[in-house]
Parts: sequence; C-alpha cells; structure tokens
Amino acid sequence: MQERRKHQRNRAYLGGQVVYDQRYCVIDCLVRNISEAGARLVFASPAVIPAEFDLLFSQKGSTRRAQVTWRKELDVGVQFLSGRSEVSIPLEAAQTIRTLKTQNERLLRRLSELSESAI
Repeated sequence: MQERRKHQRNRAYLGGQVVYDQRYCVIDCLVRNISEAGARLVFASPAVIPAEFDLLFSQKGSTRRAQVTWRKELDVGVQFLSGRSEVSIPLEAAQTIRTLKTQNERLLRRLSELSESAI
C-alpha cells in the first residue's frame, strides 16, 4: 500500500475533545496519531460529529480547527485547517462566558418586568 500523506504521522496517545456548536457540545476522544497536517481520532463509542470542529488537546491546552476526511466505525481522520484564523479560548472560559450571558439575559428580563409594573 502506497503512503499518500504529505506529512509523516507520529504515534500519539493524547486526550482530546471535539468541540463544536459554540462550545456547547463536547465529545471526548483519543488522538492516536498526529502530524502537522492532521490526526486520527478514536472514540469510546460511535459519535456523531460535524464536518468541521475545534479539536482541543487536553494535555497541551491548545486547540486546532479540523475537518473530517474519513470515518470508520470508532475512528475518524481529520485534516487541520490552517487557513482559518479563529480565536480559540479555553473551554472553561467559554463555559463561564455562557453562564454570564444567561445571567445577563435573566437580569434584563427582570428589569423589563419591573419597569412595566412601575408604570
């Protein structure tokens, strides 16, 4: 079998997370091999993931934008997208921002209710 990859992949055993839908959806995975251009992800059970997502490397604390190139049972091959310049923030920060937005919306609704009852 002829190797078609441009970059050699190195064996890995890294914890990772597939993150999408504005960081509302998170699926744990294991990064089994990796190169500059892509990686092979393994899931504990069949997972439905979108065509594009952020791949969070738990141990490294870094994130890469990825696109699915192939799927096979519990394995998924991804290609890293370098042309996208998206700001990535830690998952904990995204969760805090989401919580604060929810609290802000609740306070604005309450303020509106109080303003209407004062009239």
